[in-house]
Amino acid sequence: MAAKQVKKLNVGPAFAGTLAGATKGCQLLTEQVGKHSEKLVSFKEKSTLAQNKVIEYSEMAWTVLGLALLLHGAQFKNLFLCTHVIALFCYGRVKGSTMSLYSDIRAAVEKLDDDDDAPKADAKVEPKKGKNKAGSANNAKDAETAKKVLKALESSKVSASLFELLVAAMACHIVMQGGLARSALLTYILVNACKDKISSLLDFSEYDDMKTWTDMALSFLLYAFFGPLSFVSFSLVFALTLGVVGAQLLTQNGLRIAESKGKIPGGQSAEDFATSLQGFALFGGLAAFGALWQFWALVANSGVAWYFSLIYFPAQIAEGVISIL
Repeated sequence: MAAKQVKKLNVGPAFAGTLAGATKGCQLLTEQVGKHSEKLVSFKEKSTLAQNKVIEYSEMAWTVLGLALLLHGAQFKNLFLCTHVIALFCYGRVKGSTMSLYSDIRAAVEKLDDDDDAPKADAKVEPKKGKNKAGSANNAKDAETAKKVLKALESSKVSASLFELLVAAMACHIVMQGGLARSALLTYILVNACKDKISSLLDFSEYDDMKTWTDMALSFLLYAFFGPLSFVSFSLVFALTLGVVGAQLLTQNGLRIAESKGKIPGGQSAEDFATSLQGFALFGGLAAFGALWQFWALVANSGVAWYFSLIYFPAQIAEGVISIL
């Protein structure tokens, strides 16, 4: 007597419903992205005045961000760490794989639209036989569309994009857990932020033909100083990082805004003022203030006033979500 085979569960209808829902969601998302992208393109193409406004607003936003880091950066530790680890090490890979996948999806959808144009022109409109039957027919059509799109895509690109997103999430998790990864990240940020400022104060004119080696020697000394310090006192190094990064954002973008309004003394450019003695004093003063203020906030475990909590509400939501990783 032949053995009785195990009856397989038919999951086709459920999977078809999933495909139909995904198709509708993608269509809605594509429509919204298309509307906003068209508005943005038309806004940029109207005049150079509009482009200048966009640049001015972005510089103002970076300036406000720098000020926020100096005042309350310690309250968003995980958000700060994850943002930097993604921007420095993961953003390029995630963007490359995601944009490649997005281009393939667009190409597949456009090909489907071209294939459907001819039948649609000659198709006869059938009378509706009820809302339920019409809805089932639409779901079946959406599921069929999703199947065609998935068949046109390369599964390797989908898995590569998901893998890069997973790697970025893992990098955030590892950095937030502390230890060597967090210390290495803070040291890397500090060295890159301080190296140019310090090198501009040092005279290597006798070794101009060895600039690569002098830069490497300076980087080695900074790594040798900040690296062990990050293991001994995380709060101190994190406060220093907040102070330096906040002062860098505030001076770079704030000076550009001041230059556009003619507020820099002597009519200097933002770059000239930043490399002057006054510029170094401004940067050093802001960095020292931010480092001391944030170090005190970390040691005292102080919070944020309620009115600042309202302003920082989106950042606090992001901090809470990232902390779950």
